[in-house]
Amino acid sequence: MLLSNTNISNIVFIENEDINRDSSGGVMSYIINLSSYFMSQGLATVLIGSGKSIVEDKLNGKFSKYFSISENPAVNNLKFLVKLLKTNQLKNINRNDIIHVQRPEMVIPLAIRKRNKIICTLHGGQDIAVLKKKGRIMAFFYSILQYISFVMVDELIVVDKKNQNRYIQKYPWIKKKSV
Repeated sequence: MLLSNTNISNIVFIENEDINRDSSGGVMSYIINLSSYFMSQGLATVLIGSGKSIVEDKLNGKFSKYFSISENPAVNNLKFLVKLLKTNQLKNINRNDIIHVQRPEMVIPLAIRKRNKIICTLHGGQDIAVLKKKGRIMAFFYSILQYISFVMVDELIVVDKKNQNRYIQKYPWIKKKSV
């Protein structure tokens, strides 16, 4: 596992989430809990998210640092990614930092721009959600993005066994990247 490397500087979470939002469930709770664990292990964590920037003392031990790239937490994920790529925040990521994203499509531009280790957490069947919400044509294009992302990512975390089995059945070669 990548985290066994003792040369890690920071774990950098990149997600279109607002630290000021009440996170009683979902992706933000997952990120906060994972950050708390890493900080208890002596690693610094950074969240690059959205929403109004907060004062350092309001982090309440959730993250070592927080950077907002959009004052508007309701910005859609594509706009968030475009803003991220335009900001200077990626320049602040050190070579020994691990980048942790929550969506496969975020892996591709980050892997091209940065040479860091990248972990992607799959919070469910996003490919199925795209099919249901956007239709077959968009699902086809998303499946191509997902495939490329899985090739480029260093590790995949799937949060439930049902989806882990489904992804491994669809892409058997990702088994060695899955934890």
